[in-house]
Amino acid sequence: MKTSTTAKTATITNSTQLKTNKELRQDQSLAPVIRLLETWFDRLNKELFKGELPNVILTVTPDTTKGAYGWFTTSECWHDTKNDVSLHEINICSDTLNRPANETIGTLLHEMVHLYNWIKNKKDVSRNGYFHNDQFKETAVTHGLDVEKSEKHGWSITKLTPAMIKWCEGFKDFKAFELYRDPNPKRVASKPKAKSYKYVCSCCGAIVRTTKQMNIICGDCNCNFELED
Repeated sequence: MKTSTTAKTATITNSTQLKTNKELRQDQSLAPVIRLLETWFDRLNKELFKGELPNVILTVTPDTTKGAYGWFTTSECWHDTKNDVSLHEINICSDTLNRPANETIGTLLHEMVHLYNWIKNKKDVSRNGYFHNDQFKETAVTHGLDVEKSEKHGWSITKLTPAMIKWCEGFKDFKAFELYRDPNPKRVASKPKAKSYKYVCSCCGAIVRTTKQMNIICGDCNCNFELED
């Protein structure tokens, strides 16, 4: 009976071993994050914009503006050489990927509104792209967003409408991302440099360095090494 119990315990232990690096790669890669954002872009484009929006390059990079959740580039900064076409960029800030799904998808939709206004030649921002005007509000409220006014940035505060949240909840992948970039990572203290001791042969002048004090005899001249200050 003891042998049988031991064998069963060993089996349980083996089945609960940690994942290998190869198995963790799927969880620790941005590729699935980008693919899911692309999936949501396509869904929202079809549902709200009748498929009128062109393809964009979706990126995930840190916030460099101290407070943004994402951005849309009016310039076609990406170039597909295979198909000879240039594309706009929509970025979702990596520092905020762990927000609730409705907030992340809301940010994506916010940037898609900018894209829609751009291709329709409707100016929706001013003050170097920060102030969201009435044109932005008009498009946003007719494309699944509730909008609030910020004193500094105009109609820039947006969130999915309750109806849009309900629609999004119909998809199993409507959930927070499990991979995000920590904006304030803990710094790992560097190890203190080990003290070095310099010994010089009293006869031939040969030099030896060690990390601890030692008694050393020169193999060439049989003289003692002396510790040098």
